[in-house]
Amino acid sequence: MKKLIFSALIATVLFVSSCGKDNEEEDSRSLLGTWYFVSLTVKDTDHYLANKCAQDSEVAFSETDYTHLAVSLLSNGNCDRNITNHTYTTEGNVINYVNKENNQKGSMEFHIKNNVLSLSYPSANANGKKDTYVYRRKDTHDPAVGKWFLKRVETHGKTIDASRDDCYKKGFLRIDRFRISTHFAFPNAQTGGCREIDDTRQWINIGGKYYQADDNKKATTNIAFELIDGGNTIKVTNNNEHYYYKK
Repeated sequence: MKKLIFSALIATVLFVSSCGKDNEEEDSRSLLGTWYFVSLTVKDTDHYLANKCAQDSEVAFSETDYTHLAVSLLSNGNCDRNITNHTYTTEGNVINYVNKENNQKGSMEFHIKNNVLSLSYPSANANGKKDTYVYRRKDTHDPAVGKWFLKRVETHGKTIDASRDDCYKKGFLRIDRFRISTHFAFPNAQTGGCREIDDTRQWINIGGKYYQADDNKKATTNIAFELIDGGNTIKVTNNNEHYYYKK
């Protein structure tokens, strides 16, 4: 499976999550179901999000078998779909598998937390570091997914109630599995009206921290937003300004 994942998801595409022990599920029963591909971490360091093709990749586990659908980006811009079928057993948090088509054997480490599945392999020539493919259980969503409306702004030492400001109250975030779309609306001192800006970026949740992606779909260290108040509020920080959104 490792060879197929690498060839399907790395060679032909660029890729562009935080609780305690109580939420961990490491037994094979928790593997059951279908998982959609989210991201790849290379050598424990570099994080990449799935592009338009790879985000349709899935892995589906039954009691004794699993199917891997790898969707990759071709040079002509089209998506290529490749399906492989395997039998498997587990030992602790290790999956041992056999490819049904060619009897190729292999193993991978798995971890499950908060409906997120991580499949890891030793990185090539990386002294013990790992490459980790991250999947989310199908029909579940990151808590950030949804539409959020601007409620409060903290700027230049003062707090603004966005619901009472004709411009700020237009602001919102729309977040889906891979993208965050932001509508900013600011008072325009020159015209007396509102300056409105729309921006869309890709994002990723890594260990409960949220990052935006650069043009190469690589997650940067620039935090796009964070969930606070038990997941009921999104806080966005821009320099010394703070924007607070609620659903």
